[in-house]
Amino acid sequence: MDRFCRWADPPAAEFDAMVVTSLNVMTGLAGMYLIWEAEEDHLLLPHGEHEVPLIICDRNLDNDAGGNLTGQLLHKVAILATDPEKVTLPFTGPFTLINGVIWPHFDVDARWYRFRVLNASNSRFYTLQPHDENGAVVSGALHQIGSDGGLLPAPLALDQITLAPAERADVLIDFQAFQNRSLTLVNTLNPPLEPGTGTPNPDLMQFRVRAGAVHDGFTLPATLSPSFVRLTHETLPEHMHRWLVLTLLAGKHPEMWEMVEIDQPPPTLPADGIVQVTLGDGTVKTLRRVSRDFKDAVNFYVDYNGWEQWSILNASPVAHPIHIHLIQFQALSRDGYDVTGFDNTVGGTTTPLVPKGPLPMDPNEQGWKDVIRVGGGQLVRVAGQFAGANGRYVFHCHILEHEDEGMMRTFVVMPEQVMKLDRHIVDGHHPLHPA
Repeated sequence: MDRFCRWADPPAAEFDAMVVTSLNVMTGLAGMYLIWEAEEDHLLLPHGEHEVPLIICDRNLDNDAGGNLTGQLLHKVAILATDPEKVTLPFTGPFTLINGVIWPHFDVDARWYRFRVLNASNSRFYTLQPHDENGAVVSGALHQIGSDGGLLPAPLALDQITLAPAERADVLIDFQAFQNRSLTLVNTLNPPLEPGTGTPNPDLMQFRVRAGAVHDGFTLPATLSPSFVRLTHETLPEHMHRWLVLTLLAGKHPEMWEMVEIDQPPPTLPADGIVQVTLGDGTVKTLRRVSRDFKDAVNFYVDYNGWEQWSILNASPVAHPIHIHLIQFQALSRDGYDVTGFDNTVGGTTTPLVPKGPLPMDPNEQGWKDVIRVGGGQLVRVAGQFAGANGRYVFHCHILEHEDEGMMRTFVVMPEQVMKLDRHIVDGHHPLHPA
């Protein structure tokens, strides 16, 4: 499977350990690769000057003594606590840039265009909507044809598209119906931890459509990727199961815990690092933490070409976009959970966390991806094949300040034959290094 749009941020193994990824990206050390799939050849999609990257990010600018904007970047964050450690909110800025410009406009012909959209913000989520000159939503104007990892099976006509940091969307817009008019791309999502009741400066950019139709000969195809196969747990090849738990302990930054299943809980609960989870069939799993920080020893060892399912449980109220390097995966399910049984002071469950029922998976989340949104009180399951290369890779939260603060872990991909020779690796884990 070919990749279609890659998000190029600083190499994690070199930069993220130095806790400066958020600053590197904010100051411009980020970009996008456009890559085309063989299956696109027969689709005759808009190309050349009609295929346009849109890199979206938010920034803040400094003022001089007179209150005038200087154009200098300002990385300003709110401090929530200083004891026992300094805890800050991730960066959000009042100004949104598209391709490096605040409030740009783009003159377009009355024809189809293809837009490769990337959310390159440190932490801001966007819900993108096209509005007409009267501020009304233009229904069905967005036709999403691809996500992070390639073409969707069929186009999706959407009124809006939500993108977390590092998520991508491949979008077609037909401007023929808007000759001599304008459309405005608007962000309608207000972050829950940001002051105010509305999104600051919601207008992102304007499309100004020239008069006169242009007959480009393009017809939106009914099928995009004949090779696409939707994965389910039942159709997966033999695979490994892994668990992650996302937490927000009192007085701490968010953490991402690697867990292993154990047969029996300790005699007294809650206990630090012990999480009990009730599954949909009523069974209770007891999980024990084996790592919590980037500097902890590697625990996840993966067979080259092996398939794995990762269950990501968010026991906090904060949404996290989780990014796995090397692979593309599919999201299998999203379930709501009552997480009031998790004790944020002790760092474990007093009673098992219980499911509240399935939550909808957006249609544009059901293609190949490498970033998945895991909302507060949600359990999201993803599955993929670890092919392409051996070596050391990372997965992390793509809220860059969270990543810098430790929400990143390493996994190692090794040939199965080599893995069998390492006596310290048991069922894909390195049990000698509990956290």
